[in-house]
Amino acid sequence: MRYPFLPIIIMMIPLELIHGQTTSPASKEIRQYPLDDRTVYQLGIGVNAVTTLTFPGPIMALEAANVTADPKVPAQMLMAYKPGRPFFSVRALAQNAVGQVNVVWNDKTYVLKFAAGNDALSSVRFYVEESQDALAKSKSPQGASQLLSLLDRAKAYPLIKQQHPELVPQLDCSNPGNVIRYKDFDVVVNEVYRFDPEDALVFRLLFLNRSEAETAYVPKGLAMRVGPQIYPFAITDADGVLPPGQKNSKEEVLPSVTVIYAAVVGRPDGGRNNLAVKNTFNILVPRAKAAASTSRP
Repeated sequence: MRYPFLPIIIMMIPLELIHGQTTSPASKEIRQYPLDDRTVYQLGIGVNAVTTLTFPGPIMALEAANVTADPKVPAQMLMAYKPGRPFFSVRALAQNAVGQVNVVWNDKTYVLKFAAGNDALSSVRFYVEESQDALAKSKSPQGASQLLSLLDRAKAYPLIKQQHPELVPQLDCSNPGNVIRYKDFDVVVNEVYRFDPEDALVFRLLFLNRSEAETAYVPKGLAMRVGPQIYPFAITDADGVLPPGQKNSKEEVLPSVTVIYAAVVGRPDGGRNNLAVKNTFNILVPRAKAAASTSRP
């Protein structure tokens, strides 16, 4: 699926100025740049070396020109990428090769232009500037540390309650066990905990991959539905990849099991959800897009 590109103003500025600092000789091949969807990133890559580019989270989609993920497709550059991962690698197949990859991350498009030469980079990491990150957190009802604390408290609750019941407050919890079936994997709602002061529900989910292939999904797209209302998860510990199932001696595929914790806090409109743990919960899992499409300029 191709993402439509909205008209935007592109600024062509030296990356050294974006970065805000000079690099020592030992670090010339390793760079870090703040993300800005109004900037075209000009990056050098090598013929006999790989350049790995890392984003803050799983990449939603890639669109490429003169760059291919299939060695059988003619292009000047070769790319390695697995859907759902936050990084990909590129190397030139010829001297003076040029190419472009548009990266869709966090619903924004970032333009990367590559040129083979002597200034090849080995590693490039893109990050969200602190000012932008702080602004995003200020709009959230819970800070990152508070959200992580909810997951940690839910993970520890069964053991602490068993060994030291006097140390933990009573929580509403349930074990629904309902199964949401997808094409090649299932999601089991294993446990649900309610933290009323935070108006939060924490879910312990079991992802069962029934296929013999690795399955990729988009962690930031995970959501829970009760009736017609959809609640995006405020935080999860999902990494976006389900390991493949394994065949037994009878050639039957035994599903791999991945445990994921996820929390819903409040309502999408900012009010309290006041959801009980006895509801019937449906878990929405968006699949990662296929590997980058390839086109010639």
